[in-house]
Amino acid sequence: MKLTNNNIDELNILHKNIESKLRSTVHDAIRAGELLTKIKAELQHGQFLSWIEKNLIFTRMTVNRYMGLYEYKEKCNTVLHLPEAYK
Repeated sequence: MKLTNNNIDELNILHKNIESKLRSTVHDAIRAGELLTKIKAELQHGQFLSWIEKNLIFTRMTVNRYMGLYEYKEKCNTVLHLPEAYK
């Protein structure tokens, strides 16, 4: 493959698109955590786990991660990678 300005331009565009999608993914995960936190608050004590099993296609561990992201959302403003945000 011959290196051209078109290749460089395409690579830079791809990189910008990837960064944008990663940011969007983290924001979506934070929003999921917000919704889950509100739902948990509306349910009676002890009902949340059964609600998760009955209604969601993802695991309790994922629920906890989303809720953790929401709880610490201020620390996630510059994070581009979801596993880093989970930490």
